[in-house]
Amino acid sequence: MRIKVFAGMKEFFGQKEELEVPLEKPCRVGDLVEKLNLPEDLHFVVVRDGKSLGQDETVDDDDRVSFVRFVSGG
Repeated sequence: MRIKVFAGMKEFFGQKEELEVPLEKPCRVGDLVEKLNLPEDLHFVVVRDGKSLGQDETVDDDDRVSFVRFVSGG
């Protein structure tokens, strides 16, 4: 699976813009996030084909997704 990393997320991926994460079988987005060991309080969305994915949606090794950070608050 190819992951595109946007500016606000690069610090969590060693400043890389893209990375390959091999998946042996399809998995839930929530499981992928756990595998990547991202901080629990980090606010971001996982996007595939212009649509944000929920924690229970499935991704597989052929997918290309983007991790996009957002800041909430006032």
